[in-house]
Amino acid sequence: MKFEKVGKEVEVPKVTVPPLALAESDVFNILDLLLGKIKKEKPEIFQLFIDEVTKKLKSKTQNKEFEGKEKLAEKLKEFDHLPENHDFVKLHLNFMIEGLGITEEELWENQKTSFPIESFIPALIEQTHLQMITLIEILGRETAIKFHREFVNKYNETINARHQANIHENLEEMRKGHMEWIKTNPYGRIRIFGEVKDGQLIRLCSNCEKYYSLRNHEMVRDRETIYSLLCYMHIPLARVWNPNFVLTIEKSLARGDPYCAYIYNDMRKREDANPPSEEYLDELWKKYK
Repeated sequence: MKFEKVGKEVEVPKVTVPPLALAESDVFNILDLLLGKIKKEKPEIFQLFIDEVTKKLKSKTQNKEFEGKEKLAEKLKEFDHLPENHDFVKLHLNFMIEGLGITEEELWENQKTSFPIESFIPALIEQTHLQMITLIEILGRETAIKFHREFVNKYNETINARHQANIHENLEEMRKGHMEWIKTNPYGRIRIFGEVKDGQLIRLCSNCEKYYSLRNHEMVRDRETIYSLLCYMHIPLARVWNPNFVLTIEKSLARGDPYCAYIYNDMRKREDANPPSEEYLDELWKKYK
């Protein structure tokens, strides 16, 4: 099978995005879905969860008062579970803008802004990590991780599906699209793509910008939770792209492996989603890295 290495190094990887749009996708939507799931399925822990996450966030943010209280209140009306938890949302929003190094005025101006990956990823992932470790403290590790992954499934099925549902007809079309994007991506991603064979696509990488922006952070010491936060979401996202796609993640930097191995399967053309052997993947990695 032929493999092709594509992508380029970027000295200072950046994300360019309007900050309010970022807040909507990575603060408002996440909190609305998560609070809704807790309220529905674990109502007995709802207030305790809010109280404990609040304590954690207050220890990590200046929690400044918002000048645009009315703007925020109006924005929260678009969501089911946020208006009655205004202060809780504001804490998360403060954490985000402090981490990004922007002002409240810049948030509401919502002009496209470039953020270095090194600050962008921690500003978003750490608050989600605080939510997850709070669930672990309350529910126990196994139950909490399962609960959080169910939430990630729902996030992809609802939020990500708004713009990405059924965008790939087959793996070959997905492969070509991803390769073209990788060639000019702003994050410095380098990926190794195999040919699609027997309804299966192998993709390897060693420079996940999310993982490397967090590599010196204490949260990466817990391999399973950081895997859940950085990697797991790609499994339900593959189903969003095409309901016939099944992704298995055989290797993960977040779990301590030297590279990531994502194996995409089109179940219209396969009887199972069995991956190649670990020895085969390791040989590929040695050859193409």
